[in-house]
Amino acid sequence: MRNDLLQALREVRATYPAIDLLDRERFIANLVFVHNVITATPQLLSVAMNKSHGDLSNYFEAHLEEELNHAAWLAYDLSSAGIDVADMPPSPLAMAMAGSQYYLIYHAEPAALLGYMAALECFPSPLDQVETLERVHGQALCRTLRYHATHDIDHGEDVLDQVDELSPRQFEIVKRNAIQTATYIGAAISEMQGAIK
Repeated sequence: MRNDLLQALREVRATYPAIDLLDRERFIANLVFVHNVITATPQLLSVAMNKSHGDLSNYFEAHLEEELNHAAWLAYDLSSAGIDVADMPPSPLAMAMAGSQYYLIYHAEPAALLGYMAALECFPSPLDQVETLERVHGQALCRTLRYHATHDIDHGEDVLDQVDELSPRQFEIVKRNAIQTATYIGAAISEMQGAIK
């Protein structure tokens, strides 16, 4: 099942417009969008943990422990560039992307969150790319990015291990959710490209 899921995600990602993260405005816009998304992560994991059972619930609980405070870290990084995320309205795309997870967890299948997680975790930034971004934008702005590139590299495999344990019905919901999540990310990238000239 993991290969089917990864192929579906690769197909959506292949449609993404190229984004120049060396451009400071685009890089900051990207980080702000990521902050909007990861702000919801602990609550999503908590809800999914409470709505699921057994190994899946245990997985969500363990992942929740790993993800605590990451939004605060990224907000601190952005403050080094003079960006106060508390003063910025949340991205409608981030709200729709995260908000749809609550619907799926409560009204479809708690395991659906694995699709969202796969879209976010299975294609981490390579460390050499992070190092280039640090040289261009400074280490202070890239601290959380570096942490994910060096500490969270197994998260994608962990998600896929859970995916391989799903029933066919659960997997179809997870796969649809992964495609939907990746599509939201692509729309956010397109929006960043269009908004910044």
